[in-house]
Amino acid sequence: MQNKTVIRRKNETGKFTTIHNNILNDKRLTPIALRLFIAILSDSDTKFNLSQTVYCDRLGITKKTFFSAIANLEKCGYLRKSPTKVKNLFHYTISEYGNLNNNNIAAEEESSTETDSNSNVEIKQMPSEYYDKLEKFLHKYIYLMCDNFCYNVFKVDVDNGEDYDIIIEKFEKYLYKKVIVDVTNSDENPKAFEDFKVTVKNLIFNHKNYDANFMNTWTVYRLTKYKKQPPRDHETEMSDYYENPKD
Repeated sequence: MQNKTVIRRKNETGKFTTIHNNILNDKRLTPIALRLFIAILSDSDTKFNLSQTVYCDRLGITKKTFFSAIANLEKCGYLRKSPTKVKNLFHYTISEYGNLNNNNIAAEEESSTETDSNSNVEIKQMPSEYYDKLEKFLHKYIYLMCDNFCYNVFKVDVDNGEDYDIIIEKFEKYLYKKVIVDVTNSDENPKAFEDFKVTVKNLIFNHKNYDANFMNTWTVYRLTKYKKQPPRDHETEMSDYYENPKD
């Protein structure tokens, strides 16, 4: 008598990751290392770099757990990090054969003809002083970022060792666009809005004043700059002056 009923998802292209049974049955792999390895294999071999932050967020694990899983994958021969001639740039080799440890070099050479040459992943690591600066920057200005920008742009760039100035420039462009989009009544005073955009750009890109009260600035511009004055009846004013000398 069968003791299980299996309900499977529809086999849709791009939504499944094929894992060899040898990997699933490898008793040397810890549960977290197995999950991490599957997550790595599920990502593009050429368009996705190894990112500590991304995998920690995706799997709900700590940095300590992440590094422990990486060590387990290295020990079992599924992952290997090699230095390159470029400072702070490392080459990561991922193998489904589990043949990347020093005890199985022959097997690696034998299987290299069967593996796709694009199955290697590269990751850069920025100088530690830049990383520390960006960590402090994120802590100070994270409230200005939406979750999508914070986790899918800023943190990913940091983990991938992107240039410090490029990361800050991305943030500034994001913040400028966010401030402008947040103004929903720009049509009330179009000329003032154009001047406001110039002011915001100057505050963000030139003065690095990211936490300025932009909406208060817009209110001042909207209500005072280029505001049309109500028409004055000078004839009535003069008449009132002569009829009421005490005024």
